[in-house]
Amino acid sequence: MFDLDILRSIVTVALFCLFIALIAWAWSKDRKEEFEEAANLPFEGNEISKDLQGSKK
Repeated sequence: MFDLDILRSIVTVALFCLFIALIAWAWSKDRKEEFEEAANLPFEGNEISKDLQGSKK
């Protein structure tokens, strides 16, 4: 029979591998441009607010 402890171990290892893959994806150099764009979003807030105000009228 398939022991519950073995299943728990497999799930733990699989989730740990998924976590490491997510960290590697998030910190990859391919995403640098997206990070820089997101970092500048607070400075572009006025343009977005004007667009939202225009759509409410």
